Amino acid sequence: MYSWSGLLNAIDCGTTDVSTAFDDFNTVVKWHLDKHIIPTKTVTIKEKDPSFITPAVKRLLRKRNKLRRRGHLEKANLIANKINVMITNKRQNTLSKASSSDVRKLWAVLRKTDN
Repeated sequence: MYSWSGLLNAIDCGTTDVSTAFDDFNTVVKWHLDKHIIPTKTVTIKEKDPSFITPAVKRLLRKRNKLRRRGHLEKANLIANKINVMITNKRQNTLSKASSSDVRKLWAVLRKTDN
């Protein structure tokens, strides 16, 4: 719990400008992150990964695989359904940009979907 009222009042009264307030905000957030050591997960996307594999999908794939190895199949299947929906939405958005009037662009988009 942190009270931002001092910073907000300084902005409202005009005693500090927005860029200084933003710098102060970043300083406070970084201090809290360092103090409480919030764990972070790094996900890297490789060039060989299909276009529909986003960092969120990759993170869920790892979580699903971990659950399956531990025998938690019901939880893993729920995550698998979320992954399927995310991939379907990504591919629909990609294909919706394709136009049948320009055949070259249409085939280029279809090749990128890897299917």
